[in-house]
Amino acid sequence: MRAAKIAKNEDPNEVDRVETWIAGHKHKDGRPVNENVTEKIAKMETIPLDKTKSIKDDVIALVLGKEHRGRVRGLGLGVTPIRVHATVIGKTTTMQLQEKMKDLRQLVKELQNTFNNQTNDRVAAEERVHQSPLEVSTSEKDASTQKGTKCKLLHWIGNGQIAEAEIDCTDPQTSIHHKLLGSDYLRVCVKKLMVSDVPLIHDTSELQTLEDASGTFKALPSKYITY
Repeated sequence: MRAAKIAKNEDPNEVDRVETWIAGHKHKDGRPVNENVTEKIAKMETIPLDKTKSIKDDVIALVLGKEHRGRVRGLGLGVTPIRVHATVIGKTTTMQLQEKMKDLRQLVKELQNTFNNQTNDRVAAEERVHQSPLEVSTSEKDASTQKGTKCKLLHWIGNGQIAEAEIDCTDPQTSIHHKLLGSDYLRVCVKKLMVSDVPLIHDTSELQTLEDASGTFKALPSKYITY
């Protein structure tokens, strides 16, 4: 019976006494040994199989009647009701322990993932702390300002928005009008004026007001640029 279970990819430990009893009362060719056995097997096959493993109310007990003292039909010599009961309890306990182990493994896996994520966050934070101010400023600008990003220019003398522009460069090492852009400035292209008579922060002989810089590239402090 165990070999047959294994051949069918079934659990060999799940061979029950109904299967054993039926197999033990058939010839090698599969025929029941007598008419009485044929009737008993027919009755057994009409009873729905349930999940109970109790020898008090399984198919054998319902068809053949209660067990005689100290023996259990269909399970071989030396098997007693007490031993069967102990085996059932043992299997149940084992299954419960296996289920708990499965839950514990899943919990450990989740805790490990959480720990790894927290470790990665901490390492990233420590690396950021050790960055120079220039590196921090540059990385922040790189994250939020790309070339072509639309932006708004804020009034550096009064209040409110004075123009619409577009980010052209965020590299502090870029030169504009023979000067490095620096970490606190962005190079923008002024697209649309809202206030025309605003004097430039750094004017030139050619560019005096924001209106003069319309359509050109100009370096402006990043604190006056919003999105």
